[in-house]
Order: sequence, then structure tokens, then C-alpha cells
Amino acid sequence: MIRYLYSLLFSFLWTIVGHIVYPLHLLTGKGLGHWFFRTYGRLLFAGNGIRIVTEGLEHVDRNGRYLVVANHQSLFDIPVCMAVIPVETKYFAKRELARIPLFGAMFYFFDHVLVDRTSKRGAVRSLHDAKKRLERWSLVIFPEGTRSLDGKVHDFKTGGLALAADAGVPILPVAIRGTGIVLPKGENAVRAGTVHVKVFPSIPPDRGADRKQLAERLETTIRSFIETDTDGGING
Repeated sequence: MIRYLYSLLFSFLWTIVGHIVYPLHLLTGKGLGHWFFRTYGRLLFAGNGIRIVTEGLEHVDRNGRYLVVANHQSLFDIPVCMAVIPVETKYFAKRELARIPLFGAMFYFFDHVLVDRTSKRGAVRSLHDAKKRLERWSLVIFPEGTRSLDGKVHDFKTGGLALAADAGVPILPVAIRGTGIVLPKGENAVRAGTVHVKVFPSIPPDRGADRKQLAERLETTIRSFIETDTDGGING
């Protein structure tokens, strides 16, 4: 419970810092937002006694743009990506997050994409916004659509995968293992432990690719890492 309260308090205080940083972000135009969120992720995990072990960063061109495709187990998945992915990224997140006082405004300030999953028109608009983001930055999506309860990788939805070909950017598969242990869905408890992240070689954009086959390929690639878990990610 103490770690959970730390996470809430730290996120609240960092949100206040974000409101101060935002005008500078507008003036500088590039880099400051990436530093801000990367620092947030690293301090959040350090304060909770959570270690992140990353492999495969050699597959990332730090001057490139990607559609980052990751599995989804926990609310910590976004901070993990913030902490480890070495390019400025925006996030495809549910619109409900915008309702959180102060915190929600950060999604608008820093150009993240919020999707209304209850509205077909809203979902189409969000995909349009996401494509615009990819013209300038990388974008992270979680094609399972919701957090996994059992730690396994579930079926990838195909809707967002066309963004890569439309924007002419490669897909970067990222597997995240252990976040569902340190912060399980539906629990108000954070545990110390280790989160493992693997970045796979990118997949070039292909307008002619079958989206279902692409989804299955990404799902299989990420599952191959997730299902090799042997210690559950817990250090104590």
C-alpha cells in the first residue's frame, strides 16, 4: 500500500511539474517532452523498488519514427515505455484518463491521442489524430485493447496496425513482462520486482500487408518472450 500511495503522490506532484514545463515545451518544440516523461517513468519505478531490464534497444534508430506495438498487462505499461524507449513517443489511451483532474490535461498538453471506445465516430477521429502524430513522433499502441488479467498475450486487434503503412513508418514490436505482477489490474497494491522489456527488430511499412496476418505475426513474436517468464518478476 505504501508503494501505491507513493505512486499516486509522485504522479500528482509530477503532473504539477508538467504544467510548469508545458510552456517551455511549446517554446522548445522538441526533446523536452521526451525528457519529462522519460524522467517520470524512471523515478516512478526507482521509488517503488522496481528494476527495468531492457534488451534490443540496438534495433531502435534514435532519429526514426515508429508505430510501437506492445502487449498490455498493467497501468505501468505506459510508464515503462516512457522510461525505456529512446525516441519521443505519444500514446494511444482511453478517453476516460482525461477526466482525472490535472493529470488528464497532460494528455492534451503533450499531444497524446485519446480514444472514445464507446463511439465509432470517435474511434475513427482518434485514428486520424494518431496518423497526424506519426508525421512528427513515434506512437505507442496496445492492440489487445485492454489489460490482460492472466499475464498472457491475447488476440491483437487489427484497427491501429494500418497506421504504420498509412504514415510510412515501421512497426516496432515491444514485449513487456512483469508489470502485471508489480501492479496487477484491479489491485491497489504495488510490489517491488523486475520488469523485463524486449524490443524486436522493426517491420517495414507495407500497404499491401494483410492486417490479420500482421496482427498474428506481432502477437506471436511478443508472446514468444512473455511466455518464457520463469521468476514471475518478483524480487521481494
